[in-house]
Amino acid sequence: MKISRKSFAIILMGLALVATIFLTSLNTLIDKNRDRIRDEIQKATGRSITFDELQLSLWSGLGLTAKNLSIAEDPRFAATPIIQTKELKMQVGWLPLLFGKIEIKEFILKEPEIQIIKNEAGEFNVLALTSREKKAKGSQKVSKKKKRRAGSMLLLSAIQLTNSTVHYIDRSLKEPIEIRIRNLDFSLHGLALTGTTKIRLAANLLAGQGQNLWLEGQMGPFKDKKDWNQHPLDLQVQIDPIHLPQLTRAIPFLRGKVPPELNITGPLFFKSRLQGTLERPLISDLTLKGPFFGSTGNNVTATGELNFSKSGSLEDAEFKGKLVVDPVSFGQLKKIPYIKKALPVSLSLEGPLSVTSDLQGKLKELKVHTLVKARKSEIRYGNWFKKASGIPAELDVNVVRQKDRLVIEKSALSINNLILQFSGLLYDLPDRYISMRLSTEGMDLTGWDGLLLPLSPYSVGGKVRWDLSIKKDLSSPNKKINILGSLNLDDVRAKDKKSGQSIEKITALVSFLGKKARVQNASLRYGSSDLNFEATLPDLFQPNFSYILQSPQINLANLTGNVAHKGDGMKALRSTGEFRMQKGKPTLQGKLSSSEGTLQDIPYRNLQGDVLWSPSRLSFENLSFDALNGSLLANGSWAEGTKNFQRLALNTNIEAMDLKALLSKKIPKFKDHIEGRLDFKANLRGSSIDGTNLQTNLQGKGETLVRDGSLKDFNLVREVLSKITGLPGISSLISSRLPSRYRIIFDRKDTPFDTMEASFTVEKGRIRSDDLLLATPDYSIDGKGWIGFDKTMKWDANLVMSSQFTKELMEEHRNVRYMVDRRGRLAIPFRLEGTLPNVRPKPDIGALTERVTSGLMQKGIDRLLGKKK
Repeated sequence: MKISRKSFAIILMGLALVATIFLTSLNTLIDKNRDRIRDEIQKATGRSITFDELQLSLWSGLGLTAKNLSIAEDPRFAATPIIQTKELKMQVGWLPLLFGKIEIKEFILKEPEIQIIKNEAGEFNVLALTSREKKAKGSQKVSKKKKRRAGSMLLLSAIQLTNSTVHYIDRSLKEPIEIRIRNLDFSLHGLALTGTTKIRLAANLLAGQGQNLWLEGQMGPFKDKKDWNQHPLDLQVQIDPIHLPQLTRAIPFLRGKVPPELNITGPLFFKSRLQGTLERPLISDLTLKGPFFGSTGNNVTATGELNFSKSGSLEDAEFKGKLVVDPVSFGQLKKIPYIKKALPVSLSLEGPLSVTSDLQGKLKELKVHTLVKARKSEIRYGNWFKKASGIPAELDVNVVRQKDRLVIEKSALSINNLILQFSGLLYDLPDRYISMRLSTEGMDLTGWDGLLLPLSPYSVGGKVRWDLSIKKDLSSPNKKINILGSLNLDDVRAKDKKSGQSIEKITALVSFLGKKARVQNASLRYGSSDLNFEATLPDLFQPNFSYILQSPQINLANLTGNVAHKGDGMKALRSTGEFRMQKGKPTLQGKLSSSEGTLQDIPYRNLQGDVLWSPSRLSFENLSFDALNGSLLANGSWAEGTKNFQRLALNTNIEAMDLKALLSKKIPKFKDHIEGRLDFKANLRGSSIDGTNLQTNLQGKGETLVRDGSLKDFNLVREVLSKITGLPGISSLISSRLPSRYRIIFDRKDTPFDTMEASFTVEKGRIRSDDLLLATPDYSIDGKGWIGFDKTMKWDANLVMSSQFTKELMEEHRNVRYMVDRRGRLAIPFRLEGTLPNVRPKPDIGALTERVTSGLMQKGIDRLLGKKK
């Protein structure tokens, strides 16, 4: 059936008429209930309310609009209104309107300004609005019939705020807090006390553009006789971004609470879920991000859960979370006081670190698992350790807090190829001390010359393993560490990168016995020398120890690296003594013995003595050995210093040693000029600097005796007597008519002697004597003069022939009688001068001629005067 245009127009006019009548009725109903509506709101809030007009609104549903609404504040808090808004829209129910009733279900506030105040007594002004509950209880005296007749106009199920501004003031603190929240959009749905209330909130917290705070969830059911912080809730909270400086300025309580060492340089992101009650909350799904420790970007992320449901106190709260800091510089971490206190001053680090921590449990029983990665960092510890960037390094620590102690469960430190496992306890009460166990299954030393600085000159290898228990009393810095356990070295080797010298096959067991330590079964090979040793350290922290060192055969050239010792070696070597640190310098003092060997090309037997060594000085006492068919006893020292400084001190006593063999080894310039058995005592001193010759600066004195010797390739007697010619009555002292036993004296090649002795002094490169005496049965030579280390010499001497030789000679040459001494012996003065071997004696012919001439003149006078006269 079609409807005509006329009919359609009539229907529209009817509908318009009905709407007009309905709206007119509503306005009339509103005018009649204007005061009642105000009274209902005032009754619900307990506050005085004013508004300019009340109008019907059909926009977004049927409702009432109050312009310029203002709700007065409780005088206990402030004089300004608690809420004031340009417009309050009240949504009403349709069904009650059909019966001429107004029921308000929802409040919508447009651009309201709200003040929330906590006064000095700790009371909130918004909670004072609940006074309606007290009034509601008082109204129970009214009859049920009257209640039904009166009815309640406010049946609120929702409240909405749009583009709001909230002023929060807290006067309960010593320094009041005032925070302004802008651009707040807020909604509550379901306000019944027996049900739950859904909440949605978005706002601008503190400052900035847009909204940075979001909250969504539910609260309730609200029960009687409970404080506001005891009602259940379930809320999702997110803040992004939030600037810490703004927050601390707004909340004085936070000022000084955030450690400056955290050095937060930018905005933070925060979100979490809040369940339970405000008094005993469960904070889950917590996430905090931001730039910490001076970072330019977000480098810290904290996630987890905080459960305060048991008591609401921090001590009983249960933590479960994860903290990631990546990257962070060691310099920033070291600013944190407890970290700075725990780490040694000598430890430094450059480059980024990453730190990951897992936390679980209560504060008193908190479990923490921390992983620190430092592969990209350079780590240095004094002059002992240096890890370059790129070498892996990780610290994996498990810590549990148990009342008055920290338990370090199985943890590990990894550097390069080292995996150091450790665990232990840190006690606070009654005495503060730490107990640790450190162990490794085995560390290959390959590559550690680049990490341990003392090993840097060497290429190292081999394995080290240890299992140690360490205990330290922390109550006093003077208390020492107790260490129990063992350290094993297995086939350790070290090769000098420059010289190529190497120490190999180092094997040892080091036992730690509290404050002591013992080295057992230690052995090594140095070059071609094998050494075995043991040592005992009375105090681990005083680097002093006693030792026993043994070697079947040792090559000194290997030990010293000096080619001058090539061929030198010691067999059946044994040394016992002590090593000490004195004024920061190492010293070694011990006894040395060797059954046989070679020292500076001199074979020896039965060597023994006392030795004192330091890096710049070597001294020895009571050093003795048998060598070259004789023996030596000596005390002395050798010192070295800057600018090539060298100093020698030597007190020596030689008995019956083969002189020629000794000179061949020590002074080869003289080895072909003299031989015999040497007795020698001397006290010598010498020094050199900047390359000056030590031998030239040698000084001292002594005495010497050579037995059964000879001056080689030089017949001093023949050289002297053959040059005595041209004397009055004497053509030549050497005659073929002499007995054969005297002819041998002149025919031999050398100058033999029974003894040659002298006291001497050494200075300026010369050996000087004033009492040299060479003696045989047929002649003797005494003299004074010097011989230099350059083989030059100058002597003034007398050749004295035996009485029998002189008698035989006088039978052939009667004038010889004028050249004899008081004992009737021929005495020939002469000078010996030159450079070996080109040395020839020069008799004093002038003195001899004068003596002969004088004798002849005396003889002539005697003849003229007569024997009597």
